[in-house]
Amino acid sequence: MACGKPIICTDVSDLSLIINEVENGSLCKANDIKSISCAIQRLISTSKYKLEKMSKNNRKKATEIFNPDIVTTNYLNLLTNEK
Repeated sequence: MACGKPIICTDVSDLSLIINEVENGSLCKANDIKSISCAIQRLISTSKYKLEKMSKNNRKKATEIFNPDIVTTNYLNLLTNEK
């Protein structure tokens, strides 16, 4: 994501909140060869234009979500129970 590339990842934890088929990548089921294969095929068959858009979306999302200042503030708020 930080490298600005489309993503294929397993659907664990909150990744489904971050990864969206249309916006930035593809989710698959862990240990399911057919699911992984389908995710790869979806990206292979995606147009160059859409892949470039996904790449830009991922880079933008990564800089927003993983911004050190925001992460630190959110973590400190979590520890001190502030909102």
